[in-house]
Amino acid sequence: MAETYGARVVGVDLRRAMVNEARSRSPGHEDVEFLVADAGRLPFVDAAFDAAFMKRTLMHIAGPEGAMHEMARVVGPGGRIVAVEPDLEAVLLDSGLADVTRRLLALHAAGYANPWAGRQLRRLMLAAGLTDVHVAAQALEIADLASADAALRLLALARSAVDRGVLTAAEAAGWEEDLRTRDGRGLFACHAVLFTASGRAPS
Repeated sequence: MAETYGARVVGVDLRRAMVNEARSRSPGHEDVEFLVADAGRLPFVDAAFDAAFMKRTLMHIAGPEGAMHEMARVVGPGGRIVAVEPDLEAVLLDSGLADVTRRLLALHAAGYANPWAGRQLRRLMLAAGLTDVHVAAQALEIADLASADAALRLLALARSAVDRGVLTAAEAAGWEEDLRTRDGRGLFACHAVLFTASGRAPS
């Protein structure tokens, strides 16, 4: 953002390790700063920024209303706010074992504080007083098991489901075999939905 728009950019994350990683990836950028901060209590005065952006943040926050209100507070009148979030219950995986797949995807969604973040964006922005709110849904296609596993950790999820008693060992093994067979035949299919919402801070 700093390079594209010539702007001063401040990034925040709740975990110091993530902030340190961000700093290590941005050496020599004097107009970029990273701080350890809570999205629900940003350490900035009102209207401190011209714009704000968050991606895959609200999915980790059980009470996302506070974070959206803080975004609205720290952006000056008329400034643009953009949020990008998935809907973790809108993951569609083709499988010959429908019941097993439903249980596994439900377990995956339940592993996040706010799996409905994507579908909530319009309401959250309007409740925060934002205007000119627009939401677009993007369908994402994942056509191979390796990519899906990297994004969703499917195979580890199946093993965890056995440990938790959600699946039997036989169900998990059969499910993995089915996915690998489909992948080997070029028939693997997984789809997800990503929502991008934008609004303006009230004037």
